[in-house]
Amino acid sequence: MVALGIVIDRKCNIRCGHCCFSSTPQAEEHLTDEQILRIVKEGCEAPAIDTISLSGGEALLRKPLVLEVLRVAKSYGKAATLVTNGFWGQNKKRAEETLFELKEAGLCALKISFDDFHQDLLKVEKVKNILDANLSVRVPIAINVAVSKNFSSDRILAALGESLMGVKVIKFPIQRVGAAEQYPEESIIRRHRIEDNLTCPGFEPTYHYDGKVYPCCSPTVFTTDLAFGKAEDLPVERAVSSIERNLLFAAIRQKGFKWLFERCIEERVLDVSYTERSYVDACEMCQILFSNPHTLKAVVSIVSSEYTSISK
Repeated sequence: MVALGIVIDRKCNIRCGHCCFSSTPQAEEHLTDEQILRIVKEGCEAPAIDTISLSGGEALLRKPLVLEVLRVAKSYGKAATLVTNGFWGQNKKRAEETLFELKEAGLCALKISFDDFHQDLLKVEKVKNILDANLSVRVPIAINVAVSKNFSSDRILAALGESLMGVKVIKFPIQRVGAAEQYPEESIIRRHRIEDNLTCPGFEPTYHYDGKVYPCCSPTVFTTDLAFGKAEDLPVERAVSSIERNLLFAAIRQKGFKWLFERCIEERVLDVSYTERSYVDACEMCQILFSNPHTLKAVVSIVSSEYTSISK
């Protein structure tokens, strides 16, 4: 089964220095309510889609819309998830009311973005209030934690104390996209080599506030030329089918990036230094290959030739 991602807008109540979308309170890029509800309805009617995933920006700045999306998903028997920074956890009472409202509407899981990069803008007490309030509401919650070599977030996670008990913590390295492009190269955690033969961790159609449809929800993909349709007129079921039948996406899944990079070096699309460096993850490898139109065109040719020869 497949999740449908919807990045509803770029607006956020805060401006984080590592934000992959460079979100700000003044940002205006967004999908309209009408577009989002159409996409959600189409997703709910698509047999392959089992989950509707909402994010921003800060999605709960458009709380009435979020609640309506959750209700639609619930009416179709689909799961719905949400990413938030937890700005609404000013006190335990409000946190409990918001959690209850979200759960009643149909929310199945909540991810809170909280790390060293957020802490000066969103105090630990807000996240603590949400976690404590959730003892009575019981929405599955995970904490998304972006890390670098300089910022592990261990101290602020420890500050959550007993409130963190039973809560899943997901740590991931920051990517140099959006506002994080300013971070020095030496602060980025790169643990992977070409020899690891990473493959794409997953595909899900993602409708983005820039008006385009992408094959996954990784922040790096939105900097590439992998968009394959417009949000205003690409039906969700066709988006799912396009991803499933695309040879390029199949190669990323099945053959992996080691094969792709080695073939690109053989064809002199990339130089040999790419076999010698380290990478954040498969998403960074994807970004390197597909952010440049020339490289993308060459990779498409390589993949087409490979699959044509296999079929003969």
